[in-house]
Amino acid sequence: MSTPSVDLDKIEALAKAAIAGPWEADTSGHNRIDLCNNVLFDSHGKSICDSLNADLVCVRPEYDEQGVSYFDDGTLATFKFIAAINPAVVLQWVAETRAKDVAMKSQIHMTEGLLKSRNEVDDKLRVAVEALEKIDSYAVHDTYRGTSKDDRITAIARIVRTALATLSGHAGGTHKEGN
Repeated sequence: MSTPSVDLDKIEALAKAAIAGPWEADTSGHNRIDLCNNVLFDSHGKSICDSLNADLVCVRPEYDEQGVSYFDDGTLATFKFIAAINPAVVLQWVAETRAKDVAMKSQIHMTEGLLKSRNEVDDKLRVAVEALEKIDSYAVHDTYRGTSKDDRITAIARIVRTALATLSGHAGGTHKEGN
């Protein structure tokens, strides 16, 4: 199941156009089941909407000395939810979501930079290890026993210069193994 996309600009525009919050939901029972009602009020106590003509969701009878009153708990719960996500709350959510998006993009950018740096370090370490392996072969192995000490030192120095040039980003290929 895919996540629905959220149009923050549209949600923000709708919240700005709506009656300002906070809102409050209230209920009024009635002795006739078809007249029980829930109301959503603005911060000045004015009715924004009611459930008088809504299909009843979850009607609960309540008895007292006057008789029975019916309350629609289902639409009341819905009205309370709507009141909780009034325009002020939605605008705050939009702002926080945008801030988190910016922070996440910044984190992604920083992570990509770190990965690039890590790959560069790995490449340089690989060059250094290869150079050390060549130096080891010139300095220790029997293959070069017949080579003069000066020739082995010159070859080692060439390997070190080439490795240092590569590590500093100036690998120009001017040094060849035979030189």
